[in-house]
Amino acid sequence: MHPKLAALQGGRIPQIQDQSTPMALDGYPRNSVPVRMDSFSRRQPRNDYFGVHPAPTPPESVAADDTKSESLEGDLETDITPILAESIISRARDILNTQAQSLSTLSAILEMDTFIPFIRIMHQCHGHLILTGIGKSGLIAQKISATLASTGRPSFFLHSAEALHGDMGRITRRDVVIALSNSGEGPELTQIAKTLKSSTFHVDDSSSDDEYIDSPFCGAKFLLITGNPRSSLSRYADAILSIGEMAEACGFNVVPTNTTTAMLALGDALSLCLFELLSGRRYSIKTFANFHPGGSLGKKLVRVQHVMTPCGSLVQINDTLRHAISMLESNASGKHSTVVIVDDSYRFVRLFSDRHLRQILLGPSPEPISLDSPVREIIAILDDSQTEFCTINQKVLVGDAHRLMESHKLETLVVVDERQFPIGILNM
Repeated sequence: MHPKLAALQGGRIPQIQDQSTPMALDGYPRNSVPVRMDSFSRRQPRNDYFGVHPAPTPPESVAADDTKSESLEGDLETDITPILAESIISRARDILNTQAQSLSTLSAILEMDTFIPFIRIMHQCHGHLILTGIGKSGLIAQKISATLASTGRPSFFLHSAEALHGDMGRITRRDVVIALSNSGEGPELTQIAKTLKSSTFHVDDSSSDDEYIDSPFCGAKFLLITGNPRSSLSRYADAILSIGEMAEACGFNVVPTNTTTAMLALGDALSLCLFELLSGRRYSIKTFANFHPGGSLGKKLVRVQHVMTPCGSLVQINDTLRHAISMLESNASGKHSTVVIVDDSYRFVRLFSDRHLRQILLGPSPEPISLDSPVREIIAILDDSQTEFCTINQKVLVGDAHRLMESHKLETLVVVDERQFPIGILNM
């Protein structure tokens, strides 16, 4: 007889009855009992079945923290009293001052021996500047990549986890990979760095030792922005920029705040130095405008000649008031009708609007106004004490034109070419 069967001789083997309830084995759920052959003949206590033992009592401080964490819904109903509001403002100022101090510290520790080699590799890149990171550092990497791209440096963000599942194919030999990691110990970034620095690798895990192929990344540079220049990730870096060991603004020193601010500012410094000093074309607003054709920013960076309204038919100073009124009607658009008055050489003299016409017809005049009077006589009696007319060259940027109009409280500018001939009107 089989030894296990022999061990069961004389023992009571419970029978599982076909009942409507799923309960069996002395009242315990059938799919919950860890059935052992040596336990059929005796009933086990419930705690033995499920491994339930009394939990140790946590320290008082831990229990207090848990109580605070569980009362978040009650916090939503807390009224912000004047005393609490003053405390919140004070804390917000402390956080901002702490982050400002972190930038001052970063500026003080920035050295030529580390910054110049780092930015030289970026400047000599013939491919893409690829930013990568995980978590909050990854979000900062996305912003730095966007700034680089907007200033004329081809760049994109590569998610570190996605890179290990196929997106490494985005990297070529001509690229520079810039990793952001405060600790410098991220497993995803470490695997990326190892892959970049491997000249060959296996076709697959089942390949023999001689089945290697050349790495498509061989030649790509790997740069690191970190708070720990002695981390395991730094072993693979061609150049390192360290923000130093920096405490967070968070009271628990865990929420990424000062470190991410420092990384963001350092990325801006790299981007602008590349754009303003190393681009060869120096700082060019036209270059920046080429990468911002849309949105409010794009509109400010285009020239006024691209957004102006045609000035329509011109009125010379020797034309009659009747002719000027007819031109007001033909040029009517928007809130006001306006014509541009020019001299005999077609150079700008002034604007004439329907408001000026009402001023002439309704204002006091020593002698009656004739519709056949020349415009030069009409504009001589106009009261322009509250109006200043200004011309602007067609090559001026819209943003600069708007600032000029705001400073002089103007609603309209006359756009002229290099010969001072009116070619359009710019309205606020």
